[in-house]
Amino acid sequence: MYQVGNAVRAAYPYEVDPKSPEAVKAADRIMVVDRQNTAHLRSWLQRCGWPDARKVGEATEGMVWSLVQHADQDRPFQQMASSLLKRQVLRGGAPAIHLAYLEDRIAIGTGQRQLYGTQLEVNGECSIELLPIDSQLKVDIRRKEVGMDPLSSYVAQVRATMLPEKCRTVERPAP
Repeated sequence: MYQVGNAVRAAYPYEVDPKSPEAVKAADRIMVVDRQNTAHLRSWLQRCGWPDARKVGEATEGMVWSLVQHADQDRPFQQMASSLLKRQVLRGGAPAIHLAYLEDRIAIGTGQRQLYGTQLEVNGECSIELLPIDSQLKVDIRRKEVGMDPLSSYVAQVRATMLPEKCRTVERPAP
């Protein structure tokens, strides 16, 4: 399940206009794979609960988290999975950072403000926009509590990896 989801995401043509036929076709493929993954995962989570990373391994727990994170077409599923994940975090069987990302994803998807500042979007060719957060003063405190870097470091990292190369270089004045 997971590898297929990652493969279709890796094939998305980020360097072209998102409205181009190539990008639309790739986005449609991602949605189909996400729906299939969500259906399988819903059934599995209802039977087994959130996987304990200490038993199944961090990679397996991380794959489950990634699939839930990308299930934006089904917010009720994400909310159900979030409550299972929260219980596992409290037992020490899943990283709190996964819950932070998922809670922010759900918040933004339901028109609320995020608590950890994990959700950003590309806005134009060379700009990344932090989606609304509830408190600039509290965001770094919360991030630190779950083992995340400060928001400014995270935004810089996302800019460095998500923007085209030409947007990441700093022009230096000629001597």
